[in-house]
Amino acid sequence: MAGPVSPREVIERERRWARVATFGAALPIVLFIASLFTRAAVDLPSDPLFPAFFRALDEASGSWVASGVLQGIAMALMAIPLVYLFLAASARSGRVLKPLVGFCVIGPVLVGLQAGLTAMAQVDAASQFVDQSAGVGDIYTLASDLYDDSSLRTLANALGAGGALSLVFAMIYTSLWASRTGLVTRFYGTLGMGLGASLLFPPLLQLALPMLFLWFGYMALIISGRLRKGRPPAWDAGEAVPWPTAGQEPVAAAASAGGEIVEGDASEIPGVDENPNAARRERAKRRKRKRRS
Repeated sequence: MAGPVSPREVIERERRWARVATFGAALPIVLFIASLFTRAAVDLPSDPLFPAFFRALDEASGSWVASGVLQGIAMALMAIPLVYLFLAASARSGRVLKPLVGFCVIGPVLVGLQAGLTAMAQVDAASQFVDQSAGVGDIYTLASDLYDDSSLRTLANALGAGGALSLVFAMIYTSLWASRTGLVTRFYGTLGMGLGASLLFPPLLQLALPMLFLWFGYMALIISGRLRKGRPPAWDAGEAVPWPTAGQEPVAAAASAGGEIVEGDASEIPGVDENPNAARRERAKRRKRKRRS
């Protein structure tokens, strides 16, 4: 059975994988922006009803699928920095449950698959609609039925449901312990937990998703040590450096200021830092006592 890992070994291991984790944290935001530009090239009608949407989608199916695939890859790549941060936290605290690292992989990968499969399901339904809509009276019902009966859409929804729950748990749990061990600031950790929880509410997705990619982009700066003020001290210590509570001196500042802390009892040295008039007053008091006696 392997023994405990020393802080030096933790630091060396994290340095070996830092470049991969930085790449995995920075690339998703690039791919996400590229997916937005690709999707913007599709001339979608302002009418959100299926028939008009499907006709426009059928004409630009390649761009639509490419956008979904790019977004799916961006989501799946989030697993790399999320696993890296989880393992860094678990190396600094024995209270982190290591088997739960699987959620850091399952969540991003399944959500990424959902993004790609959903785009393909929409294009497939649009193609079928264009082929079957000629001579059909109720084209709205036809469009709705084609999309609802799509096997790709059913698969995408099933994968997405499991992936979303896994990603929510991974974001909340990892951000919580990264903050407790001092790997990220309290604000950044709280923001990560909030973004993870927001994925459960579809109305917030349009705002939460871009912010989630920005959260990982900032994580790339933390992992690579490119922050202007430097990254939290727990990274270079190889062990937990919890953030101080109100009124408590930072651990890192105390250590760097005085080196090792020496415990012991202190006694006052006579004559040091005393008032220079104290001795004169004491002699005057003694003379008064002699006169009275």
